[in-house]
Amino acid sequence: MLFMWALFIKKKISKFFALQPALIFSIRGGKIRNVDSSVNVSLMNIEMPVNFFYFYKRIMIGAGPNFTYGIKGKLKSNEIERNAYNADESLERTVKRFELGAIF
Repeated sequence: MLFMWALFIKKKISKFFALQPALIFSIRGGKIRNVDSSVNVSLMNIEMPVNFFYFYKRIMIGAGPNFTYGIKGKLKSNEIERNAYNADESLERTVKRFELGAIF
């Protein structure tokens, strides 16, 4: 399962450089299967990638940081629903609420 909504803005800084921040709302999910059980996962996130672009003739190179914040997360197994971000509720399966990454 995947649902995304995105807003992109591209701002030229100079002839060779541009900045492209984006705001992405996503809902992702799936099933984790173990030997004796399975867990349905549903995560709702807001992501903010910030791309820096370099242009040379017909070549474009881009990279930048990506910030992700988990708004809501659910783990469901054996008809029991738990909060994916709360270690007390989700037992051994916990998801980090904030994530910092990179884009190339």
